Amino acid sequence: MRLDWKIDQDARSICWKDLMDAPREMVEGRPFTVILDLGSSNGAFGNLISMDRETRIIGVDISRGVAPAEHVEFVQADILHLPFKDKSFDLVSARAILHHVPDDVERAVEEAGRVLRSGQILICQEPTSDNLVSELARRIFRTVLHDPSERAFSSARLERAVSSSLTMLEARYHLIFAYLLPHFASRFRGRLRRMLLGLSRLLVRVDERLLAKGRFWRRRAAYVTVSAVKSPAQEP
Repeated sequence: MRLDWKIDQDARSICWKDLMDAPREMVEGRPFTVILDLGSSNGAFGNLISMDRETRIIGVDISRGVAPAEHVEFVQADILHLPFKDKSFDLVSARAILHHVPDDVERAVEEAGRVLRSGQILICQEPTSDNLVSELARRIFRTVLHDPSERAFSSARLERAVSSSLTMLEARYHLIFAYLLPHFASRFRGRLRRMLLGLSRLLVRVDERLLAKGRFWRRRAAYVTVSAVKSPAQEP
């Protein structure tokens, strides 16, 4: 079954706040002026990270999708073969793109590392296969945005892939039970929607407490954000 992609914005602001805030927090205090946003024709993730900073954002995608923002440059390219010189960027961002190349994750990270300048970082966010509810929903209720070749993988796999080319800095885990509620809430109106928004607030608190308990629950998160740095020892 293929569904239209719908997100309730109120539920999104409740459930996904930590998911959206994490990338900016993970680059706080780090200087960067040129961002490469992988898998994003409109540079949305790069924009989320840069916020009020004056930055140049280059969005790379294999196909032209949503029109880029006014200050975003679009380059049509394969993330496994980036058409940029070594050490061209201060920051490489990638949201929900690596699971579109599930058999070439290490290669994608290696390419990201190649175009990073020394001492600069990669920020990536990925849905995981660790969460049973979201994984079942992904398989049964596919949306018009899903690609038949995509395949979510575990947070542990992502961390290994990133560590193969870069030095891991931090991993943050997001959402166990509340992840799908913005999708559910978008399908309803009136009282039932209000009930779902109330449930969203409750489940977010539950998720936060469980994720704070340690590794067992973190390895059941629906999403993960990872940051990694290119150290001088990893120069080609």
